[in-house]
Amino acid sequence: MKTRQEYLAICQTCLKSKFDKKKGIVCTLTDEHAAFHTNDCPDYDPEKKAIRRQEATKRRVEEAKEDEKGLFSGKAGIVGGTVIAILGLAWIILGLVLMNRFFFYPIILIIGGIISINKGVEKKTAKNRIDRSTVIDDELDEIV
Repeated sequence: MKTRQEYLAICQTCLKSKFDKKKGIVCTLTDEHAAFHTNDCPDYDPEKKAIRRQEATKRRVEEAKEDEKGLFSGKAGIVGGTVIAILGLAWIILGLVLMNRFFFYPIILIIGGIISINKGVEKKTAKNRIDRSTVIDDELDEIV
């Protein structure tokens, strides 16, 4: 027996489904929740627009997961960039205090850290935007 979520995944893309205020998405043939016992509904009539919308949502989520794996991925980019920038700043301060010298190499570290922080923030914002749009799409699917 399928769960309600599995039935909804099928029924949301069917032209023969409708929204009932008390029950949620129901079949227009029975006015009840789906309860077919086979893998597929024998009366399934796909709505192309709904299927494309689900595929687009799934694709956006998969792309977001791929982006999270990179070096500058969200939280890792922010934390890593902060550590690199602090190390560069510490190198400059220790060089000035202990050796009375100014080192130029730490400036590269600081710039790299700032770039990493910036890219991490961009990825984090993009991920949050995708999460919000996915939630809105899911809510719209439930309403429709």
